[in-house]
Amino acid sequence: PFLGNAKSIIFREHEGSFLVGMIAALKSETGKIAFIGGRDIPLIQNFAYGFEQGARYVKPDITIYSKTLGTGSEAWDDASTAKEQALAYYAQGVDIIFAAAGASGMGVLEAAKETGHFAIGVDRNQNGVQPGHVLTSLIKRVDIAVYQALDELHQGTWTSGVLNLGLKEK
Repeated sequence: PFLGNAKSIIFREHEGSFLVGMIAALKSETGKIAFIGGRDIPLIQNFAYGFEQGARYVKPDITIYSKTLGTGSEAWDDASTAKEQALAYYAQGVDIIFAAAGASGMGVLEAAKETGHFAIGVDRNQNGVQPGHVLTSLIKRVDIAVYQALDELHQGTWTSGVLNLGLKEK
């Protein structure tokens, strides 16, 4: 049960992941793409699920590799392991990797640059990190959701409960 003044904001991250999966599949020249997630938790599983479903929607026979970096909090901050995994995927013919791995994702972006391939970023536009090697970035816009909630509080229109946000809600 919710406290009378609590608001929970839930994101449907699988929806945006579906779109970047489509983009990856359409852009792939090898027919092999991959997902590297941080911690193996439902949130990251949702990212991976959406990515795979989007890719298969446009290319049912595409090969998709998927891996998470661990089960503990250290999985969010292990760029070297993420880079090693990305390099291994690129060596297997993967040409695009979607990284939803927190700070670990920086290793995927480095590997994309080193090998001349593409990565897909998350949470913010990551093209500036490795220009020319970030195909696109999935941005959930947490900043807008928090701003809207605070604006409701300021305007006196605050409501408690669950706010479920996805593509439809921009």
